[in-house]
Amino acid sequence: MMKLIYKTICISCLMLFVTACEEEPFVDNPSGEVFIYSLNVTNGGLTGTETYAGTVDEASKTVAFNIPAETDIEALKVSGKLSLGAKLDKEAYDVTSGSAEIRVLNGENVGVYTLNVTLQAPKETPLLSKVVVKGSDGQQKDAFISEIDKTVYLGVEGAQTVEIVEIVCMPKRTVVTLTEGSNNVVSADNPGKILMDFEGLKSEYRLSFEGEPVFGADFTLGTVYDYSLNPLGADIYADFAAENTRSVDFDGKNLLIVSREGGTFPKLLSFESIKAGSPVETVLNTTGIAGGTYTISAGRLAQGHVYISNLTTGVAAGDGTALKVYHWADANSVPEVIFTFDGEASNVAMGGVRLGDNLSVNLDEAGNGTMYFVTQDGTQVLRCDVTGFTNVSNPTQITPSVTAPYYAAVNQVGTGNEYVYTSTQAPIVLVDRDFNELFKLDIAAIPSPGTDARIITYDSERYLVMTSGKAAFIGSTEPQTLYVYDLSAGANTALALSNFAASERKPLFSYSLDGPNCSAPSANTGWGVSDEGSLLLMGAATKSGFAVIEFPEKQ
Repeated sequence: MMKLIYKTICISCLMLFVTACEEEPFVDNPSGEVFIYSLNVTNGGLTGTETYAGTVDEASKTVAFNIPAETDIEALKVSGKLSLGAKLDKEAYDVTSGSAEIRVLNGENVGVYTLNVTLQAPKETPLLSKVVVKGSDGQQKDAFISEIDKTVYLGVEGAQTVEIVEIVCMPKRTVVTLTEGSNNVVSADNPGKILMDFEGLKSEYRLSFEGEPVFGADFTLGTVYDYSLNPLGADIYADFAAENTRSVDFDGKNLLIVSREGGTFPKLLSFESIKAGSPVETVLNTTGIAGGTYTISAGRLAQGHVYISNLTTGVAAGDGTALKVYHWADANSVPEVIFTFDGEASNVAMGGVRLGDNLSVNLDEAGNGTMYFVTQDGTQVLRCDVTGFTNVSNPTQITPSVTAPYYAAVNQVGTGNEYVYTSTQAPIVLVDRDFNELFKLDIAAIPSPGTDARIITYDSERYLVMTSGKAAFIGSTEPQTLYVYDLSAGANTALALSNFAASERKPLFSYSLDGPNCSAPSANTGWGVSDEGSLLLMGAATKSGFAVIEFPEKQ
């Protein structure tokens, strides 16, 4: 720092500052303080939407941050609480070296701090954001990037070669390599791939000279198989006449109805019989089912297996109060109790809570995965590990960041560590297995709000599917409705939801079940693919009935 000849203003013996080189009289209480009281990184993480608080050390004039490696450290954005009237000298700082000087300006005064950045271990595989190609005519255009099939469609059919003039990745510091070609020119005979490496995490995209393909379902050509109150369909299915059926699931082969209408009658309806207009019921064997406030309450289908829980209003030890989960390997099986919970989770006691209003089961083809319950008040989550379809272990209590009362759902996205967490009284939240929040959609972004939300992939397009509930106490006056939204725009699920939040959020398709107001506003979705390759979607709700809609592929 330049040593001033003239007398300068001293604000604090701990404060490093510079004034203009002019003689001024000394005052005891000068204005123009240049302190940093708190500072946050505002563009953290892969998406650039995460916020991280820094640690301010006034004595050393430093602010320390621990942020994800995926953060754009070439243009790190910060904001926070500064002295009254003060501002930072830049909108963004380059901290690729691990630190940067930051200046606090207030009039003629300047406070100098050092930003020190520690990067966490990388955890996000790199993604393509943009590929620009130049054809033989010299014109440049953006290629179409499909995240679903990891292919870049260059849109130069008939050309023998094409020059790739720009590749933009996330994170920015990703190392990019073309496997074929020379000087960024690739041939139609063997275009090769784009390889990406971000600090050891790798991904690749295939190159194709083809134009943007036609993907997804044709939502203008849906065929509806309706057993709801909608006057366009058949009569409401009898199990939904009252509020005794609060859980439904569908996997493309069968519809599961957890019915207490007139007794204990859990049942499967085959899709083929639903499509034919005369649903054929297979009532599941209920031998040995006993205990709980309700002996059956919530159910799910997983890889063709059936899971149904009872409901307990005060979980405790004992046949009448313990939570139970029953399993049927197929429609003709005798049920077996695979899980009994008396309130003792592996990490904390959950005695006295209400469980069984909801059940979520997410399993792979080997029967391995997770089972979730959310308490009625939505303040606690019980997660269990499942192996081999019937081995349930490690009950773990989780406190979610968002409360989702009553008929909550936790549905896995594909096969990765992402789950959609919803209820009729909660926004859509993307979480990981441990309920770390990955993205939260504003509750006003979706109708009613929708519940049992699922993010699915069909024919290389990504959709958000949900069904709304209806009850005065949740502030919903619209009929129970199945909604489908396009989430294809986004390199990953969180980015897709972020793009969706910023869009007009118009549904690709909606269908009303036209049900009345409910005191138990349960609503469900389900999906599958028919033997002919059509997309099948199901919506169901208490006192509304159900409908299955079949959509062909786009042509």
